[in-house]
Amino acid sequence: MQIIKLPKKKGRAEGRQCLLDKVKTKFLPEVKGSAISSEEVIEILKREIGDYNYTVLLADEHYNCLSYDDYIKFLKSNRVDQEKWIKDVHDCDNFALELAGSASQKFRLTGCCLGELWFYHVKEGWGHAINFFITVDRQFWCVEPQNDKVFKFDKENWKCIVVKLC
Repeated sequence: MQIIKLPKKKGRAEGRQCLLDKVKTKFLPEVKGSAISSEEVIEILKREIGDYNYTVLLADEHYNCLSYDDYIKFLKSNRVDQEKWIKDVHDCDNFALELAGSASQKFRLTGCCLGELWFYHVKEGWGHAINFFITVDRQFWCVEPQNDKVFKFDKENWKCIVVKLC
């Protein structure tokens, strides 16, 4: 597993917390979460996907895990799954990117632990891009962004290529 973390400027985390302290709760989404470190995210990925040669891109040191129900509410409220699929123009990787972006926008002041995952089918050879999220109870779930179906990663038939969490 190759892990790539974005270098941080000094004081960035402190500035974010200061901003959060000043923002009134009425401007925050109606969710509560639980902080998770990037190291714990890596351990969950190893447990749920496996520990082999794939790339993990982590943008932050900590993420905010939401409850399973809060992620489901978010999936029901966004419209990414209603977009039109267009071969090689707006396909699985675009849907995964849009869902991650939609989560980033919705939870811009609190964050959430929802990212992108690219994999391929070991026997059939096809590849696919989906999303994943990690819940407050440290459960790892996959999401098909084209229809909002939630499921577990198929470790026996799929091999991860890249995981990206911003």
